[in-house]
Amino acid sequence: NAALWRGVYAKKLDIILPKAFKDRTTSERIAFGVQDLLIDNNGITGVFYGENLLPIDKGSASGWKFSVDSIRLALEANHLTRAGFGGKIGLPITKIETNGTTRNKLLEYSAIITPGSGYLCRVITKDSLDFDLWKAKVILQPNSYIQLAGNEDGLKPEAMLHGTMGIVARSMGT
Repeated sequence: NAALWRGVYAKKLDIILPKAFKDRTTSERIAFGVQDLLIDNNGITGVFYGENLLPIDKGSASGWKFSVDSIRLALEANHLTRAGFGGKIGLPITKIETNGTTRNKLLEYSAIITPGSGYLCRVITKDSLDFDLWKAKVILQPNSYIQLAGNEDGLKPEAMLHGTMGIVARSMGT
């Protein structure tokens, strides 16, 4: 009965943490948002999200540059229904040079976690990737991806790579 329902509903809510929780390198305070927030006797329901949480110059995944650009968590009556995050990752083999400085070319990734503890992470190329590997020149096209899918027991890798590879053979002088 809708007339007997008691609770709080907010279509969209932005939550900005106090100044004590700001990034010391910027003046911006940490914030996150909630869409369709419902709090009642069944618990909390809503989609929680955050943006620009970990910049590429501060994140590390075993030494590879790594960012968390967005994160989303969906709850329904206190139960996780879906979760995911995404950002960029820099591979050490894809270094590019601009204005005399060398940096890693960035790939984009997205990851989801399902309520049944399933994981899916996909890394995609945003632009063509050009790098040397085992004395070969490799160019991957933007429609290439690498994916890891599985659960807490293990992950199954999958790759769909589109591009070209040229092998340079050098003759030994006599």
